Amino acid sequence: MNQKDLFAIILAGGSGTRFWPLSRETCPKQLLQIVGEDTLLRQTIKRVQDFLPPQNIWIVTTEDKAQDIRFHLDPLGPLAKEIRIIREPSGRNTAPAIGLAAIDLHRRCPESVMIIMPSDHVIPDTENFLADLKQAIQGALKDYLVTFGIKPIRPETGMAI
Repeated sequence: MNQKDLFAIILAGGSGTRFWPLSRETCPKQLLQIVGEDTLLRQTIKRVQDFLPPQNIWIVTTEDKAQDIRFHLDPLGPLAKEIRIIREPSGRNTAPAIGLAAIDLHRRCPESVMIIMPSDHVIPDTENFLADLKQAIQGALKDYLVTFGIKPIRPETGMAI
């Protein structure tokens, strides 16, 4: 597959409620420097910046966070200007954000492969991640839906208790 047909769709519409009190609506978890020397969002972008053309890195966020995210990307230099931001009219959670990106991407490049990435995960071993990603792309090219995850140890709704 040609790299120009691979797209990283980074989900960055979080509302800042799960990592309270550090994250807030105006500064959600993905914009915080929690682990490492950069924020979680910029770490996510850096993880794939040498793997994909920069214009194939898209961020899906809400209309009210789009400008803050654009400013947040400034330290990435010229790369920041290449990244496309898709603005959701209002946050409706993960599936609608992915659907919005999928519709837009399908219109532009119907044969593309989407790599959906949360903006707030810590993946310390980029080399192994990219090796696994290459294998996943091979599966996607055979019409498989490929997911990465951590084996759960208990049921979890993601709701704060």
